[in-house]
Amino acid sequence: MIVGSMVDSGVHGSEVRNEASGACALASLPPSPVEREIHDVHLIPTVRRVAFCILAGLLLLPSRGSAVARSGAAWRVLAPAGPAPAFYLASSEAVDRLGNIYVADQGDHHIKKLTYTGKLVGSWGSNAPGPLHFTGPTAVAVDHAGNVYVADTGIVKLSPSGRLLAHWASPSPAPLAGIAATSQGRVYVLSADAPAPGAQQPTSLRIDQLSAVGTVVSTFHTALLPVDQVNPVSLTLDSNGNIYASLAGTVGCTRPGECAGAYFYVDELSPAGLPINTWGGSNAFAGAGLAADGHGDVYIGGTGQVEKLSPGGTVVARWSSIACGSGQVGMVTGLAFGPTGNLIVADSFGPGVPAYLSFGLMQRLSTRGKRLGMLGNCLGAPHALGVATGINVAPNGTIYVSGSSGLLVLSSSGHLLATWTGAPYTTYGIGMGVYGNVYTADPFTHTVSRFTPRGGPLARWTVSFSSDASHPTELIQGITVDRAGNVYVTAANRGQVVKFNSEGHEVGRFGGPGSDSGLFAQPRSLAVDALSNIYVADMGNNRIQKLSPDGSPLAQWSDLGRGYGRLHQPSGVALDAHGNIWVADTLNNRIVELSPAGKPLASWGSSGADPGQFNQPTAIAAGLKGAFYVADTGNDRVQVLVGK
Repeated sequence: MIVGSMVDSGVHGSEVRNEASGACALASLPPSPVEREIHDVHLIPTVRRVAFCILAGLLLLPSRGSAVARSGAAWRVLAPAGPAPAFYLASSEAVDRLGNIYVADQGDHHIKKLTYTGKLVGSWGSNAPGPLHFTGPTAVAVDHAGNVYVADTGIVKLSPSGRLLAHWASPSPAPLAGIAATSQGRVYVLSADAPAPGAQQPTSLRIDQLSAVGTVVSTFHTALLPVDQVNPVSLTLDSNGNIYASLAGTVGCTRPGECAGAYFYVDELSPAGLPINTWGGSNAFAGAGLAADGHGDVYIGGTGQVEKLSPGGTVVARWSSIACGSGQVGMVTGLAFGPTGNLIVADSFGPGVPAYLSFGLMQRLSTRGKRLGMLGNCLGAPHALGVATGINVAPNGTIYVSGSSGLLVLSSSGHLLATWTGAPYTTYGIGMGVYGNVYTADPFTHTVSRFTPRGGPLARWTVSFSSDASHPTELIQGITVDRAGNVYVTAANRGQVVKFNSEGHEVGRFGGPGSDSGLFAQPRSLAVDALSNIYVADMGNNRIQKLSPDGSPLAQWSDLGRGYGRLHQPSGVALDAHGNIWVADTLNNRIVELSPAGKPLASWGSSGADPGQFNQPTAIAAGLKGAFYVADTGNDRVQVLVGK
């Protein structure tokens, strides 16, 4: 999860010596447009201008009474512009005649609708009981009228606006793996066939053709294949109505995952279900995405590549350097043709993104493999924040955001200045020194690093932990720097705050697991005031704790009283110039401002994707002219509060 941190003010002590090496690098950065009034959105440049909306008056908080935001304050989206399409496991996609893209997001039980330029305009479904309950949609298709068909435990038919039109029972006893629709309203669904006589597992595929009202018109069976078991993968139609079904097969399996061989096949059938061709063999291709054009060419997407096959099944082109950022495609899980003949590629993990941080992306390709555009998250792509986990602001207004897309460097108006990727920049939170040097804490290697404002390495040290069977792993979550150059990090699993001097030597360790004062449960972000008092987002205990410089508990705040209610897993904490405490109240989807004594002063937010609404905000940082920046994690964006 996440952490926010405090931006230091003032200069003295050993911080000056250690920060001096980065001062020249800071000077070489493009200056922040301080001369522009940050609260005057009309002065933001037109190019790549970010969307914004002023929220006036009362922001109602669910179950939080009538907390009122301060007069004159407004939220705007800094990056990216508009609701960001995040895909947790894009298992399939389809494109309508107007170019709208429909994605079966199996990971979060939704069907998502995007414009051809990537703007999220609809998100339908839930894993909760209800009319649009999805167990895990495996495939999506769209007909000539724009109606949407979803393969789940059954078949769900939706209008172009997401209204439920019908729910049909699955015609097959096996799970549905693919779905396709014709311009006449016929629907095809793909599943594994029943085992042949004497066989233990299915070795062929079943394709059911349904009428416009969901009744079975006919059932086709593909030829038996020389494998021990088949797993249906994808289904598509070409412009002539021919049917293409792909499958993965295994042989010589002694137990799940331990097989002597793997095979991949594509079956081509006529609209009447008559066999035309079968391609494949041992590792001939490997992919979950499948698309076909009207010339008989077939496109298959798999691990690290997209392949183009001739009508005879020969690979005539192969593309792997098609993704943004690192130049590599990850795991292709869906392919579809857009209205101009370009390919839409669903890449469920993205290039080089660790599985625990992967949220996926969508891309547009020409039929020659040239990347034409990116939709959603992508490693290293401008404003594709991915899972934004930490945020901080340099003294000149430059913004640093950490997350699954690496570490992004933005101007105060949201323009991308740089992208830092790779292991040295792996971090949940971001610390900031008085000269703008950047501090990171690798959550897995337990290393703290200091960089120049441009990412050049300055120092690195390790946070040591004794062997403890009750805590076999540890995650470093939060990091902040005080004005003397001391560095503080949170060890989430051990419930500790660890303090280092400016040279990287440990000088203190506070807390421990528990719920009493001074103990922590999954501490995340932290901040330090001018007197070196420490403020910790004690997420697991639903509170903010204040400690003295030696770690003694001074105060804690959880129940904020009438109109504000209780904090719910707060992950971010920051301080402003007046000593007021700002909290990213994560599961309440709001930002709360407290006085130095902990009295609630204001709150902003509710659940949603509009400006001023949040989806699990997890980090917050103070900027220039009283602005506050929030890592709106669930919405994959940064928001800024201005004019406070």
